[in-house]
Amino acid sequence: MMVRDAALPNGNWNWNMLRQFLQPSMIQHLLNVQPPNLNAGTDRCCWSLGKHYCLLTNINRCARKLTDDLLFHICGLANENTLHVLRDCKHSATLWQLIIRQQILPNFFNTNVSDWITMNLDSNSLFAGTNIPWKILLSSIAWQIWKRRNSYIFSDLFIHNDQLISLSKNWSLYIIAEKSISPTGSGAARPELIQWKPMPTYWYTLNTDGAVYKIASQGSVGGLIRNMNGDWIIGFNKSVGISTPFQAELWGFFEVLKLALSHNIEHLQCQTNNVEALNLVSSAMAKCSPISIVRSIAKLILKQWTIEFILIRREVNAASDFLAKSTVISNEQAQTYTEPPHEIKSLLHRDLYGHAFLRT
Repeated sequence: MMVRDAALPNGNWNWNMLRQFLQPSMIQHLLNVQPPNLNAGTDRCCWSLGKHYCLLTNINRCARKLTDDLLFHICGLANENTLHVLRDCKHSATLWQLIIRQQILPNFFNTNVSDWITMNLDSNSLFAGTNIPWKILLSSIAWQIWKRRNSYIFSDLFIHNDQLISLSKNWSLYIIAEKSISPTGSGAARPELIQWKPMPTYWYTLNTDGAVYKIASQGSVGGLIRNMNGDWIIGFNKSVGISTPFQAELWGFFEVLKLALSHNIEHLQCQTNNVEALNLVSSAMAKCSPISIVRSIAKLILKQWTIEFILIRREVNAASDFLAKSTVISNEQAQTYTEPPHEIKSLLHRDLYGHAFLRT
């Protein structure tokens, strides 16, 4: 059976089929995975360093009797070992020379693989021009270089250095968001008035939130759409299985944007209290993100409608938070609400008629 055989024409997993083959615990992991779909772009392989920095280069493949060809075929100038692929090949070396501080270059190119990795992980001053921590950017670049090698071998596709750097920065921003690592230079918070506000005439407001139960890592998402008067249009919640908080936030965006499209909404303001998710999905680089669900969100954003994104405080996102936390975890399908649940009505009333308050 192919993976695509487990996907329905409507873009959802065929849960009835999958339950025949998978344990319930595996279903919970699959809830957080998108089925194959054209909106997410082409599939992408993920590669990483193993024990003892051991990539499966031709030298390592030869030692395992998998090949008798030691050459690195991108440059054709040396045997393929880890350090040659990641650093010393003329294509990789040119890339590093573009971004490494000039005074560091001699040491950068004159260490063995273990010392090279250690030196980079211990340093935050090798690269100028960004507030991305160097150890994150380094790992992203090294990974993209290895992916370039595999793209060349398996697909006869060579990724040029400018595109590789762009992809690496995009991955780094995702890692920062996922791990909640703050870029350097953030300022102190200022006091502000907090109050939910509806949009002007012909605009709709979308609120979304995600939640993850710490012990079981079970994720759920919820969201709602209101009109210019603050009236309820539609709401939803859904289980997204084993997730991180950041993954849940992305699923919230994806599901509620699909819901908005199905209601033929033309002007939409998307509100969330998660700055990392907001920055990622509203970025100009979202359409080429390494994360499939971000690419799918970008495709939705590019539809024929007007969308803006704003960051709000969690205090005025209580309605979507309630929906996320009231999800029936055992249900794989999204639950939609054409009328607001009774338990949420007081939160909606507070949004419309409650007083603003000062947040410090």
